[in-house]
Amino acid sequence: IDAQIVDYMTKTVQLESLTDFANFWTTAEFEKGVQDDVVKQVPGFQDASQPAARIQIARLRVAWRRARDQTTAKLPIKKTRTMPHTSTDKPVGMGWTSPEVTSTTLDGLWAAMVDNARNPQKFMDVSDVTVADRPDFIARSMTINPMQWHAEEHIYANERTGEVIYRLVDADTKQETKDERVIAVKENPLRMEFFHRHVSDGYRLYWKAPIGSVQNMVQELINYAASNMGKGEA
Repeated sequence: IDAQIVDYMTKTVQLESLTDFANFWTTAEFEKGVQDDVVKQVPGFQDASQPAARIQIARLRVAWRRARDQTTAKLPIKKTRTMPHTSTDKPVGMGWTSPEVTSTTLDGLWAAMVDNARNPQKFMDVSDVTVADRPDFIARSMTINPMQWHAEEHIYANERTGEVIYRLVDADTKQETKDERVIAVKENPLRMEFFHRHVSDGYRLYWKAPIGSVQNMVQELINYAASNMGKGEA
């Protein structure tokens, strides 16, 4: 997939994970969606009849199918109560909060979130994963296989605030981007929250990713935490 296409998806559409990509369109709309929502929006590929654009459309359709297959595959872990789903095509917007989590504990959820940051291959179809501890953050790079996209991130895990913060690193400048994706765990009741915000001032940003993408991620984290905590059914 062309670097300009990947750049548009990650920086403009804000698809920052395999799950975001897989849930951005439904099965009925993805073929037209990758063409109209992505490829035709990128300079140099706006004429969908041209060979260069047709190649990118075909590659993205294949990548979407692979991503969908990967994110809908069930993990071989103990069954937990499934969260009720709202409409999955709505955007996360200014933030999304999960229903109360009853099948694991605060410590279990936090451990799952950190393990997800350090071992993404347990949760998604990635390869060439490298993780290095820095003084204040985790430096992570990996190839997202369905998209053949190499992603670099700095991840900040703050147990005091209950936040795991993801900042993409620009491939050219090697500098962090100006916004960050936040996964937070909250108490009373136990729940999880997802949102985007500015790094500089902490103000939230509108997140275009579909709610379904974060719902799937939350359910995977809850299942993983419950399995490793030995909680079983909620």
